Amino acid sequence: LLDKYTAAGDHKNEALVYNNTGYLKFRLKDYQNATVDFYAAARISEEYGHNPGFLSDIFSNIAICHQALGQQQAMIENFRKALDYATESKDLRKKAWLSHLLAVINLNKGDNYHAELYCQDCIEAAKKSSETEILQSCYQTYSEVLEKGNDFVKALEYYEKYLDLTQGNIPAKISYVRSLYFAGEYDEVIKNIEDIFAVDKSKAYLNRLAGYSAYEKKNADYNKALQY
Repeated sequence: LLDKYTAAGDHKNEALVYNNTGYLKFRLKDYQNATVDFYAAARISEEYGHNPGFLSDIFSNIAICHQALGQQQAMIENFRKALDYATESKDLRKKAWLSHLLAVINLNKGDNYHAELYCQDCIEAAKKSSETEILQSCYQTYSEVLEKGNDFVKALEYYEKYLDLTQGNIPAKISYVRSLYFAGEYDEVIKNIEDIFAVDKSKAYLNRLAGYSAYEKKNADYNKALQY
């Protein structure tokens, strides 16, 4: 089939076949040869000016293969290419998803500067495309980026945005409490822990955090600290 399309000069289907064989090899965990086929699909598509959305998918596939092979730098480079083509194709959902993915990757490697830039791009694209789940995840990631940059006030602001989209989520609320504590908002720590205890009394370790907050706040309440 591939020879037929190549001989006929049908480059669109030639690229599709390479992409499909790459995917099959990926499913078989033959990541090295999958990468070869995906690169062939990308080369043909770039040479003959094919759909940027398709190219975004191909470079995402290549990046995932490099990730499976433990080749982080190649993974990042190809996710960036995928993002560039997603932007060109005006696919805001894909742009938001890839921007958030790159934000997380950069955050995990300690590159807060680029993590912040990708978070900002993700938030903009997710808002425009009404992708609530991606926006929710990005607010959480951006809050973590800001916290690591010691901007606790802004980190709280974005964590509150995250919480607004995850109402009733106890794990999210606990993470928010920790952010409040590090920001020195001790009264808010106590208030939010009491809210958690109203629906879930199993998180006994939060008593310690509430006790520390009662002790450390401006008008320390030593009796309350001892009660916790």
